[in-house]
Amino acid sequence: MNRIKPYKEQSPSFTINKIRSILLEIGIFVTEKFKQNGDFYSCRIEIANDGLEKYHIGTNGKGVSLEFAFASAYAEFMEMELLI
Repeated sequence: MNRIKPYKEQSPSFTINKIRSILLEIGIFVTEKFKQNGDFYSCRIEIANDGLEKYHIGTNGKGVSLEFAFASAYAEFMEMELLI
């Protein structure tokens, strides 16, 4: 089954890997957590650098697959970073 909507330019795994490489390049480390409820996934990405993990700075994502949920959370994370 093809879950990528026609208007999506990239796959969720491409988005995840691209953002992970950007974060690694600039020295931001993150933790990833997820939960599944039936066919629905939710996840959380948080900054894990020394001294910052205690603030739980991060974003949430949700989707019909684990990949879509993490792609959503990573995209939200990038938007958050641009606003800081």
